[in-house]
Amino acid sequence: MKNKLAASFMLVAVLSGLAVFAATAAERYLGMGAFFVSIFALMLVALGGAVVLAQRLSRRLSSLAGTARIIAEGDLSVAVAKRSSGLLRDEIDDLAESFAAMRQALVRVLAELQETSSEVTHS
Repeated sequence: MKNKLAASFMLVAVLSGLAVFAATAAERYLGMGAFFVSIFALMLVALGGAVVLAQRLSRRLSSLAGTARIIAEGDLSVAVAKRSSGLLRDEIDDLAESFAAMRQALVRVLAELQETSSEVTHS
């Protein structure tokens, strides 16, 4: 699946829907108090999952933004961190790979420019 981040959010939504279904079933068999307790508990679980997912995304994006800032300031020696490969890849990994390719292209263009400048100066 290409959109793994979207799939993660969809999973949280589906689990929340299943939680409501389970809470409705609990209310039917155990009474109204069990319904509210189970809804509250399941909402806490869904909220916890969303917070963990958001922190994970935020940490990775902050790291990538910091690297981009360093490159923008002219330090092309910094490496762009890549987190995963294979089945664990997501859109942030694609973005990091694009940043790494852009950094390599900048290094190559600057080297060619420096070489051309040296040739012009020596001729």
